[in-house]
Amino acid sequence: MVPLWLTALAVAALAGLVLRRRRRLPADGRVVYIIGADTGFGFSSAQHLQRAGCRVLAGCLHADGEGARLLGQAGCQVIPVDVRDPDSVTAAAAEAARLAGDARLWAVIYNAGVLVLGHVAWLTEHQARHMFDVNVLGAVRAARASLPALARPGGRLLLVGSPCGSIPCQEVAVYAASKAALAALAAGLQMEVRASGLHVALVTPGDMATSTNILGRQAEHVQLMWQHMDADTRRRDGAVFAAFRARLAGLGPRPPAVLGTPRLRRAVLRAVLDVSPLRHYTAVELGTQLWLALSWLLPRRLQEWLVDARLHYALHRLDWDWLDLNNLI
Repeated sequence: MVPLWLTALAVAALAGLVLRRRRRLPADGRVVYIIGADTGFGFSSAQHLQRAGCRVLAGCLHADGEGARLLGQAGCQVIPVDVRDPDSVTAAAAEAARLAGDARLWAVIYNAGVLVLGHVAWLTEHQARHMFDVNVLGAVRAARASLPALARPGGRLLLVGSPCGSIPCQEVAVYAASKAALAALAAGLQMEVRASGLHVALVTPGDMATSTNILGRQAEHVQLMWQHMDADTRRRDGAVFAAFRARLAGLGPRPPAVLGTPRLRRAVLRAVLDVSPLRHYTAVELGTQLWLALSWLLPRRLQEWLVDARLHYALHRLDWDWLDLNNLI
């Protein structure tokens, strides 16, 4: 039997660990550099953190776009960055470090991401490469360029992931593979930088579909798929592809908007300001988390059918408030 004193000690240690993890540092002008802040989670995080008292450097692909303009009005400093270009990433990181000055960078959030819906057989070589180039290699470039500039101890690199990296779903297989790779990158990087007092964590947002542009160019991508599709694939998948194209006909660019869900704000603030950062933060709604967890207990065919039905039903209705695409993708 375990001695009572040992049990009490274990409970006290666990309670201390929990309380320590829940403690937050004051914002106090801590410098946060967000890569991919034009729209969606990056745009919203920039606004939330700026209002909370952080000093936000917003890395935008379109430095003269609407998102960058709105962030500038909110007090953020905009830095142009194209994560596909190593020189651009390096130059942007150097500019972020210069703007941070003696305060140094406290956190870097890598939010840049590309999604092209479609079966693996339909995607062009460029579309598949583009997703990995932005979603994975862009994060590698950002880590190499920005980790040396992070404050020690306590500085952190936050990579924006997705539940899609761990659940099956057709039409997002390549994107899901890139997000699974990003999760592995976060875990491996954390082991590499731990001794230097830095932290790396994965952040999984939710409720992004109503404001993100991640599907804004989907109609263009679908057209390119059909143009490059070989004759055999057209004959075999023509009817399925036509239905797929019809479901996505209503998708288009969306203006940047701030997502104000309490869960999202808490996840962002905790990831940036927790005294002892977790390895994973999520803003996915509890109901969706339970649904995803329970789906693993079902037979594989039923699990796949449920995931597929939820995605397709929402895309058919274009009911963005009902479907949180980032909870699936």
